[in-house]
Amino acid sequence: MCRVAVIGAGVAGLLSALNLDCEVDVFEAARPGLRGRRCTGVVSRATLARLPRARRFAVKRYSGLEVSVPELDLRLSLSSRTPFAYKLNRGAHELELARMVGDKGHRLLQRTPVRAVKPKAGGVELLLPTGWKRYDAAVLAEGYPPTLAWSLDLAPTVEARVGVQALARIDGALDPETLYVVYSPRFLRGFAWVVPLDGGKVLVGGAALTRGPEILSKAVNLCSKLFKMKVEISSEPFGGYVLRGYPRSLAKGRVAAIGDAIATVKSLSGGGLYAISALARPLAELVGATAAEREPSARSLTEIEKVLRTLRRSSVLAKTLDRVIASAPKLGLKLEAEVGDLEYDDHAAAILQALAGLRSVKRRKGLPEAALNPVKNV
Repeated sequence: MCRVAVIGAGVAGLLSALNLDCEVDVFEAARPGLRGRRCTGVVSRATLARLPRARRFAVKRYSGLEVSVPELDLRLSLSSRTPFAYKLNRGAHELELARMVGDKGHRLLQRTPVRAVKPKAGGVELLLPTGWKRYDAAVLAEGYPPTLAWSLDLAPTVEARVGVQALARIDGALDPETLYVVYSPRFLRGFAWVVPLDGGKVLVGGAALTRGPEILSKAVNLCSKLFKMKVEISSEPFGGYVLRGYPRSLAKGRVAAIGDAIATVKSLSGGGLYAISALARPLAELVGATAAEREPSARSLTEIEKVLRTLRRSSVLAKTLDRVIASAPKLGLKLEAEVGDLEYDDHAAAILQALAGLRSVKRRKGLPEAALNPVKNV
């Protein structure tokens, strides 16, 4: 039987391990479950269905989307007749995936960092605290910054925003089934969000191309003004890197990679669970075939290329939107649209859906630029 090493026990690594029918060792420098507080955990219905046992950890659903672009004085209110997104308890779900990995007979080696990966003829060697160990193949799912992927020239060039968020309570007109997003490449140099939770709580945060705790305060300030709500932070801030980019390649010899290590992310939002859930099975088949020295199936290669095309489109769209917003005049518009089932994973398709589903276009009184000054220098 082939032997495969998986490096990283976040969702990317655990899903890869679950889809491998080899003898698998999963290496994690910390403990599974700790990464669950690094993102919003909002996923599409399709992604939720692909993640094993995820439905039992879905705590909220959403059928509305409010997007504000302050540079254009543009507001889009979009409703979907079918819920299109769900809030996932990431930490609890990762712990469940870790249990499933153990139940499958794989070994989960916690607090065991991998210090180097060296491709060898017919295999891969890992440098562990106890010395070198040989495997037939390896999967890098180390997250960001991807030290091992960089050393193997697998990691692409990305924009790494710093994401900071916190639990909060709000006072204002909030639809509990609507996601609120501010896309602001000039004022915020990133984007901000308000995600309603149960019990009157929300998750509020921002991602920007700067560092420091001021990211959260400036995101809160911007969301408060644009969505007319008072936000009171009720937890310690938490977060991580939010990436923009797309993979150059998923594999080099007998080493494959997935997740933030190679930017399998949606560039507009930085979300990675869509691509991870869609790539884990075909990538595991590719790794298993490589380890067993056989050809991968055409079906797996087709599935991988389909996801990569979506990620490339997302990256091009994000850069194009930033350029357009930087040069376009203020529009002073409020758009209302309705769709049957919003495509939450493919942002290019979602924009086309919104345009096709427009119900009204209204002139609105813009927010004075002076009101945005507190976030202008993020």
